[in-house]
Amino acid sequence: MSIQKIPLDTLKKVRQYIQVTLSLSEAEQQPKNWAELNEDNEPPEPESLDALSGIFTFGGLSEEDLSDSTSRDCWFISTVNPANALLKLPGLSLKPTLRLVSYLYRAGEDGMGLVFAVPEASSTMAVLEKPLQHCKDITQLPQPDHALPQFMDAIAGDRSPLSFAIASVFRRELQEFGPWESDVNGTIIDLWMRSPRSLPVNGGLSHRLRIFR
Repeated sequence: MSIQKIPLDTLKKVRQYIQVTLSLSEAEQQPKNWAELNEDNEPPEPESLDALSGIFTFGGLSEEDLSDSTSRDCWFISTVNPANALLKLPGLSLKPTLRLVSYLYRAGEDGMGLVFAVPEASSTMAVLEKPLQHCKDITQLPQPDHALPQFMDAIAGDRSPLSFAIASVFRRELQEFGPWESDVNGTIIDLWMRSPRSLPVNGGLSHRLRIFR
């Protein structure tokens, strides 16, 4: 059986590209709520999809839900389209009639994100907002109707060795989508991306870790 060598620098560049594609706008990183607004301070009219994120944050809040707090638990639909990263990833593509959608949670210094794969017909705002009505805090995770069991089920590959390696990096980055930057624990993935010569030898890790170089 032949062995396909994949340069470590290639995977690092792939990871950096995916991270940039999944980066959040300032509006999504620190969303506002209705309690911060008054009659003279209405949300601006959105000029782009990114600018819509602040308005999506307000969706689903009723009068009785409002408080004087300037920071409240909130799940909302993210404007980040995870599938955009697939446009330049060799060997990978999104299956027809499927879409990747993302949710974000923000409350004070807490934050997390979720990515789902859904049929195209279930990717409308009306359908995606529906589960938000029942998600009041970080312990109640939204799940849109007809979501696939795994978001990677929506990804097609050409079955080349490189596509499997890139798919692994892509999956990992989508699993890490959404947390506050200070909350992201990249120890495992950073260790995987490091040179074998820099890996610690204690703990028996070296014999279980295969690095493509």
